[in-house]
Amino acid sequence: MFIISPCLSQEEEMPLKLKAERLKFSQSEEKIYAFGSVEAEIEGVKINADKMIVDTNKNIATAEGKIKLSKDDYKSYAEYVLFDLDNNIFFVDNFSTRVTLQGVKGDIFLKSEQLKDYGELKTGENGSVTTCDLEHPHYEVIAKSFYFKPNDKLVAFSATFYLNGVPSFWLPVYIYDLAKRKVTLLMPLLGKNDVEGTFIKSEIAYFLNNVAWGSLYLNLMSKKGNGFGIEHNYSFDSRNNGSLYYYSIDEADTKIVSRKIKIDHNLKLTKGDCNLKYEYNNIYLVPSGRIDQTSFQTSVNLADKLEKYSFQINTFNDRISLLNDIDIKASAQFYQLNTSYFYSLRNSNSSSKWQNISQGLFLQDKFFNDKLDTKIRINYFRSLTYEATPYDEWLEPNIELVYKEPSYTAKLTANYFIDTDKDAYSDDFNVEYIEKMPELTFSLNPIKYFDFSFYPELSFAKIHESKYIAQLNSQRHFVADRYKTYLGVGRVFPLGFGSNFSFNYGVEQYLYNTGDQKYNKKESYMINSTNGVWFDNKLQYERGIGEGNTPFYFDSAGYFYNYLRNTAVFYNGVQHRFTIDGGYNYQTNKYFDLLLNYRFKPDEKTSFSFDTGYDIENKQWKDLVSVASVALSNNFLDLFSHTYDLRMGRTKAATNMMQFEIGNTWQEKWAFKLSHLYDLSKDAIILQDAEIIKDLHCWEARFTWSQLRREYKFYFSLKAFPNMPFGFGTGDSGIFFEGNMSGERGVVQ
Repeated sequence: MFIISPCLSQEEEMPLKLKAERLKFSQSEEKIYAFGSVEAEIEGVKINADKMIVDTNKNIATAEGKIKLSKDDYKSYAEYVLFDLDNNIFFVDNFSTRVTLQGVKGDIFLKSEQLKDYGELKTGENGSVTTCDLEHPHYEVIAKSFYFKPNDKLVAFSATFYLNGVPSFWLPVYIYDLAKRKVTLLMPLLGKNDVEGTFIKSEIAYFLNNVAWGSLYLNLMSKKGNGFGIEHNYSFDSRNNGSLYYYSIDEADTKIVSRKIKIDHNLKLTKGDCNLKYEYNNIYLVPSGRIDQTSFQTSVNLADKLEKYSFQINTFNDRISLLNDIDIKASAQFYQLNTSYFYSLRNSNSSSKWQNISQGLFLQDKFFNDKLDTKIRINYFRSLTYEATPYDEWLEPNIELVYKEPSYTAKLTANYFIDTDKDAYSDDFNVEYIEKMPELTFSLNPIKYFDFSFYPELSFAKIHESKYIAQLNSQRHFVADRYKTYLGVGRVFPLGFGSNFSFNYGVEQYLYNTGDQKYNKKESYMINSTNGVWFDNKLQYERGIGEGNTPFYFDSAGYFYNYLRNTAVFYNGVQHRFTIDGGYNYQTNKYFDLLLNYRFKPDEKTSFSFDTGYDIENKQWKDLVSVASVALSNNFLDLFSHTYDLRMGRTKAATNMMQFEIGNTWQEKWAFKLSHLYDLSKDAIILQDAEIIKDLHCWEARFTWSQLRREYKFYFSLKAFPNMPFGFGTGDSGIFFEGNMSGERGVVQ
């Protein structure tokens, strides 16, 4: 076999690599003929064919026979392909491929009598699409022509839906939005509810060109009347795109004119993007109520390798609850500096005219040294309870400095509460807060000494505590110095024979310039044992003690716990596992419940679990909870749960779900699901839900019955789109089609 790269001229090389069993070059025709197991590569596309002719003069290549085109994981097939090497265009006859798309279960099979591939853009004639893999599919959509742009959209014109070869319905335009990953079947949505009554909601797609397309909506409702809407998608150029949505209905039952408007515009900038969103809603809700709201949002984001900036404004107006919101956010990051600002306003148009305002500024940088991290945060709050009354205002500045070395860390923290309205607002007399003015902490990184790990820490803080004393109906302001020391130590000792002993011990001591002092002590001891074959055990003792006095309320709590606990596990591989857990709480002088668990898993498809225990203090057994999952074969699964009251000697609850299939081929295959529930009041097992599924190859037919909802449904669905069933049901269901419409339906549900 030979490999050639023929030259177009002395200046450029033909973008084609070719090899075959036989190669022939005709100098008079300036053509290359390749025969037998032809392999070629053009612009990353690999072609396998029976025959290929390359016209070096016209810069055109043609392939014939059984042709396979592949690139990465993509493969397609054809009978004739023409390659325009100058313009990088493929002309394909009898094209076929299978693809996978997000939102679709399984493969999608595409065919086209003629296809033109312009790289980013593909067009074709007499194309078909289906998810049925049979030579004569049970269903398919055949379009007179189509337009396809990867990661953008697929548009089919004059599309007819065929069911078993019989044309069932026709659509002038069908659009699949690949960018938004929305799979749509533009069939009427049929249903019924208490608000709208019986309804038919339909959507008709239109496509003017690649930069202008959308949908028209017509909703017919027995109670509300007729609703009309339009959603238009546009693109001015490569930088500007967006969508407009409008829906209107004059409600027949309430005589209210309902509207829904949405605007979404995106602008691509040189180093970022800008987005604008507007939404107006004055419409009813399902199942009840209505909304009357307007929202607006705009955002700008800029970024490069070292810098990042963002700015965002959000406004919201609720005319029913009389609420108004304004939120502003801005942030910037460049080099080591990180800063952000926010402003939030919420007010009410009610009689009280209350108002809440908050602002915040954050700054983080390594100002003085790469090892010193500085964080500054300042929050401001302003609140108005009633109109014409004083504002409640306060400021909360906070600063944090952290200096890190390989052997230690030093941290300075300071935070303050500043009542900026002073005595103008008097109802804040009982506000509670803590100020650290400041707090300095110095901690050494873990120190290793003879296999012991030591964790020392020192801190000093000047603290102001504002605490409301309910018993005295007065505010207590107290300032004091607090000194704190902490030392922790831990180590693991191997004991041999698969066991080890570990302990952790820590002591905190607090001293105050008032003369008060207190300390907290915590200790933990643990023995882990295993023989690595059939036994694991963990014996653990933990104790915490707090003694002494503090002049502050916030750190008055100490460590008060004292218990011993043991967990033993006996096992045999992964099949058997028995666990015993129990202990004693020395703090309360009570035993923990003795907990027993047994797991049995004979194989990957079957498992059993039993949980119970003994309440030592009350001298009574806990409920026995049994759970079983049994798969006797790939076609049978049973899930069983049972709760038995060991004290009363009776069943408290039980459920069972059985699922099984019969038949080997899709023509013979049926599936059944049965759910049972134990009714304690009737002391009987009743059938709760039932489902029968018939495999129809690329379709499924289902019959469901529910005792709880007291209804049944019979419906069909494509396996590729299981969330889009259509059928009939009792109750409010009626005839229904739960299609995934591409646009809004005019109602928030």
